[in-house]
Amino acid sequence: MTGPEPYKIRPWGEYLATRNLARRIRLQIEESRPLGAPIVLDFAGVIAATRGFLDSLICPLVEIGYPVTVVGADEALRHDLAVMQARGKVVRFDVRGPGR
Repeated sequence: MTGPEPYKIRPWGEYLATRNLARRIRLQIEESRPLGAPIVLDFAGVIAATRGFLDSLICPLVEIGYPVTVVGADEALRHDLAVMQARGKVVRFDVRGPGR
């Protein structure tokens, strides 16, 4: 059995900076997945994403009950996500690098 189909973030841009864009993506995800269903966010091909973007995309999903896994994240993105976790912004999500 396979996991959920990854939601590709790259079609929204290589550089992701605004909370407004994150909210639009998050709402699209929420409309397409039942509450509590696992979500895999695929960041392959994304060059940069601000912490504000990441915070506005991931934190609300986790807070309302979606288990979130991030895949395809480069080292810089994984670092920013780790900082979010360390600061308690997000308590539960799994981060996997490219090719995992």
